[in-house]
Amino acid sequence: MKKILSLFVLVLLIAGNTVCAGTKSQKKKADEHTATWNYEVETTAKNASGNYLLKVWSFSKNTFIAEEQAKKNAVHAIVFQGAPANKEKRITPLKPLLQDPILEEKHADFFKKFFAEGGEYKRFARISNSGLADIINYGKKDMKYKVGVVVMVEIAALRKYLEQCGIIKSLSHGFN
Repeated sequence: MKKILSLFVLVLLIAGNTVCAGTKSQKKKADEHTATWNYEVETTAKNASGNYLLKVWSFSKNTFIAEEQAKKNAVHAIVFQGAPANKEKRITPLKPLLQDPILEEKHADFFKKFFAEGGEYKRFARISNSGLADIINYGKKDMKYKVGVVVMVEIAALRKYLEQCGIIKSLSHGFN
């Protein structure tokens, strides 16, 4: 009985390590896909603090990884694209925090580090719908998923951080 139990534990350990290794590999691939910034964004709400709730649609072969990438994609959208209007909820569009496209290239090293795994972007985004994602099969050939997750982005804190890092100028810059 001990031998069978020991063998069972050994098999579980090997299987667990294989799953973890696969997850790391998938996460690396997801980071590579994110480098192309392939996502869609919908504005779902804006709270009194000025934070936006965005439904971010990420594309991946692994739904869990797509959920994690949604935070990165939401912050990227606010910084570089802004947030679209939502006429039904009377939410006006938000302009991107970084309005000069030259600054993205100029500060490429900063943004590479900022959006790296475990990077500072995580401070400004939270999954808002308790991890409940909308999942749509996307492509029969390679079994991709389009995963929609609601993410809250703390825009004021993000703006302040980018100002402190010298990436963007403060709103009061022109009045000094």
